[in-house]
Amino acid sequence: MLIGIVTKNSILLVEYAVMARRKHGMAPIALGIGAEPSSRSPMAIAVIGGLLTSTGLSRLVIPVVFTHVDDLLLLLKRIAGRLHRANHGVVLVG
Repeated sequence: MLIGIVTKNSILLVEYAVMARRKHGMAPIALGIGAEPSSRSPMAIAVIGGLLTSTGLSRLVIPVVFTHVDDLLLLLKRIAGRLHRANHGVVLVG
């Protein structure tokens, strides 16, 4: 359920970013330049921060975590296989 909420939120943020880029741009809104900056500035800052954070996570952190978890699972499978062979008297030569 949380993944669905995050996905819908991402779609809304991207749609807002596209709309704001067409009208004014995100940086001018975040910096308070333009019409009525007081109400839109926090949203622009949140959109910019969210896009930077999600890009960083999806490009850097997630692949690294995936690689470490995958390596750990392979190690655990090897250990489990060795323990299974040791408990059943199977000897591998070579």
